[in-house]
Amino acid sequence: MSPPSLIETHPNLTESAPVALSYELFPPRSPAAAESLWTTIRELETTEPDYVSVTYGASGSNRDTAVELINRLLLETTLRPLAHLTCVGNTPEELAEIIGDLLDTGVRGILASGRPAQGRWTARRRVTAVCAGSDRTYPAG
Repeated sequence: MSPPSLIETHPNLTESAPVALSYELFPPRSPAAAESLWTTIRELETTEPDYVSVTYGASGSNRDTAVELINRLLLETTLRPLAHLTCVGNTPEELAEIIGDLLDTGVRGILASGRPAQGRWTARRRVTAVCAGSDRTYPAG
């Protein structure tokens, strides 16, 4: 059974400010979990969320499965993935490489949280990201 539409559940929302709907997805840890996740993704897709966040663990603990999930979302669904990048345990140089790789796969939304391993951000490399349809350049590193 698909979840109800937020607008259907709360009809008075149609007269107020727009509502953004998103879901947070965690990369699966087993084949059984992957099967269950993809069943859920297909149901969530019917609600037409604005984006889905894919959590990318600290120190790259689930890097490969997170990138694989993001790639499948881009190729096999109508969903817009946002990569939730946990910066803890990575150097600024590693983060710049990770962000570049995500942009290369087609990700256009990145939420970076935490502090890099050195405890500060540096502007050694600039990364261009597309946010809300406009090009913006942010310092990365």
